Amino acid sequence: MFSATLARRLAAAAETSASGAKSSGKLYISRYPAKKVWPPDYSKLTPQAQLKYEKKYKRRVAMLSERPRWDRFVKLAQLLSVTSILTYAILFMKWEDERHNPFFGIKKGFWAQFGYTLDMGTKAPIQSTTARPDFNKNPQ
Repeated sequence: MFSATLARRLAAAAETSASGAKSSGKLYISRYPAKKVWPPDYSKLTPQAQLKYEKKYKRRVAMLSERPRWDRFVKLAQLLSVTSILTYAILFMKWEDERHNPFFGIKKGFWAQFGYTLDMGTKAPIQSTTARPDFNKNPQ
């Protein structure tokens, strides 16, 4: 019994290799053959049927090319990079001429909230020497 099955398999392999000598790889035969040939022969179709198949193909390609996690990651990376560059340019970047800096008022106000003063001649904010009021103390 085993030898008969083995002989049939060898004979079938020889037939498929002889008929498909040009194809390199295993021949896949589905147990559920397709009802229609894809893609169809467009020369035999009407323009309406061609449009129908084009829409179907576009929809299939769009569904296969969707990558929601990757798209979300790319959008988040873009948002983070643009936000960090703008924050650096507005608050930390040393402009050649501070008088023509369009963000000097924003920069000065931001650093004033933390007790620093901006001097045009220095490269970094200077700690303010004035004492800030302590609002945590209880008035007597």
